Amino acid sequence: MWLKESLNEVLSEIVRLILRLLHKLVPKIIKFFNYRGIKLYIPEGIFNPTFTLSASLIMDNIKPRGVVVDLGCGSGILSIYSALNPEVTTVLAYDINIKALATTKVNSRINGVANKVRVLHNTNDLMNIKADYVLINPPYLPISPRDALDINWCCGKSLECIKELLNISLSIIHEHGKILLTFSSLTNTKVMAEIISKLNIKFNVIAFKRAVIDTIYLALIEPVRSA
Repeated sequence: MWLKESLNEVLSEIVRLILRLLHKLVPKIIKFFNYRGIKLYIPEGIFNPTFTLSASLIMDNIKPRGVVVDLGCGSGILSIYSALNPEVTTVLAYDINIKALATTKVNSRINGVANKVRVLHNTNDLMNIKADYVLINPPYLPISPRDALDINWCCGKSLECIKELLNISLSIIHEHGKILLTFSSLTNTKVMAEIISKLNIKFNVIAFKRAVIDTIYLALIEPVRSA
């Protein structure tokens, strides 16, 4: 177990380096992308979903409806994907990064769904929500961020970011709602299991995609319903 965790930490550092290089160099050359028919403006400092598999994994395996909350909206890709579905009535896009919220607003307008997407910076604004779907495409490298750029993909050695987002999700999900969470084979499974065991949830991996360095998983999480 120690050897696996050490190897995962080394691989995580390699992924961190690759992502940092991509996110520093590419925005100097191009800022507009077409991702599966969705037009995206991605300025420097905002996570680019075209560099990883996690956003596509969610888009391939769910068809949301009703009220959708996108926790950690970044570029707004999942908010826009959800809003384009006619069965979705409202999308609430949350992020701690003001620049990400501004980017999500811009991209929502570009794709004609600004009337459905509302951006939120304060978790208190989510507390009266009962979501049908919560989408979490979090930073999932199990290493500590060094700066603001790293926050896009580093969730901390104790997976602090994932734990916080799961707690928020469980406080706002409808009784019959669903939470979708992506994570990596590099994510510390022991810590992940400890987090899950403390939550009153059903946790099932429903899909995965293999990348060069790791495998990305999609988990369906549902609160345990009272009898």
